[in-house]
Amino acid sequence: MHSKKKPILDYKGVRVFHVWKGSRALSYLYALEPGVDAETSEKPFFDIRELPSRYMDDVVVEQTDSPVDDEDFKVWHQKELEAHCEAIRRAIDGGYNVLNPSFESKFKRVLSRILNR
Repeated sequence: MHSKKKPILDYKGVRVFHVWKGSRALSYLYALEPGVDAETSEKPFFDIRELPSRYMDDVVVEQTDSPVDDEDFKVWHQKELEAHCEAIRRAIDGGYNVLNPSFESKFKRVLSRILNR
């Protein structure tokens, strides 16, 4: 279903990838590099549920009503992934550094430089 090398989001020069546990993509963890393993990688990653609420207004990032039927689950999962991408886009637009929130302004300057190339 998911690829370790394909980003779930490529927005304004920022590429976001699933974080993995072995061969399974984790639902709420993301990285800015491909192939990050939650248990073995030293590369940073972030939990979508920890984004500030201002980026998640009207976005449900953690659904609790997971369906049992395979087709219904695929639709449910896609909606959840789309919600995650929307929250991440909002964070990028707001200059939020998902990997190091205390450096939001520095990230915004770096992002601005990337976008203005």
